[in-house]
Amino acid sequence: SKGFFYSRYPAPTIKDGELVDAGTETDANLYHELYYHFLGTDQSQDILCWRDPHNPKYMFGTSVTDDGKYVLLSIEEGCDPVNKIYYFDLTKLPNGLE
Repeated sequence: SKGFFYSRYPAPTIKDGELVDAGTETDANLYHELYYHFLGTDQSQDILCWRDPHNPKYMFGTSVTDDGKYVLLSIEEGCDPVNKIYYFDLTKLPNGLE
């Protein structure tokens, strides 16, 4: 109840006052990222939790287990059955999600 995880792509790049990559004028979205947002704060304060600069086509999704103890990170690239899943024990954080 403090916030939520979400994924997004990097903000568009601006060079010499012009958008270099607005995200809609491309054949593929690259460099997906996972963030945590605390309720009541500005999005600019969100915490980057995961990115993989070596695999720009990977997409990330996350969920928290019903007991709130673990966060599950699923990683996929396309529809091939080679997805990955990681977990993290949130109780290992000394101050929880603060």
